[in-house]
Amino acid sequence: MRRFMVLLLVLLAPVDAAGQFNPNGLSAYQRRQIREKAVMWAGPESRAFVETGDEAAVALLACSPLGARKLVAFHESGLLGKVARPTDLLRIITLYGDNALLFAVQHAGELRDPDRFQAFMATPLDYSLGLKSLDQGVAEARTVNLSYFARSPPWDARTVVFFGGIAAIAGLVVWRRRRRGGIGV
Repeated sequence: MRRFMVLLLVLLAPVDAAGQFNPNGLSAYQRRQIREKAVMWAGPESRAFVETGDEAAVALLACSPLGARKLVAFHESGLLGKVARPTDLLRIITLYGDNALLFAVQHAGELRDPDRFQAFMATPLDYSLGLKSLDQGVAEARTVNLSYFARSPPWDARTVVFFGGIAAIAGLVVWRRRRRGGIGV
């Protein structure tokens, strides 16, 4: 199902007149302008970080000037690349700005763990504003996952009916062919 959705998104993604893949619906000129604004916002030392991708440029613009410089330093230190999913972290920073950035910088070592990173992704402001600890979030996520699997049987009624219908149709086809003499026994 996931592959189908990715294929559908790729087919429906906007394309420039030259046929260039365009994930954001922006032209190449507009994307370059965003990158240049990000460099002006964060300073010339941010050029290498901005050129890593559009997510970096947009994340810088979502932060204060001081926060943008901290994000550049975070990238240059190599710690950004060590979190579980750096691109997703940049998207969270784009949504929540300095709050998410400061938490990520302070807890970079903990965000290497995929479970802790996933917990942070679920409710970043809860962690950024000190409402919840990462360990507490991981424990809650595990509890939710375990309770889901405990209450849901592996085969729901729709699945049983679907496969039963396929088996019935296959049986009917085999029965009809045998009656006509199409399949030798």
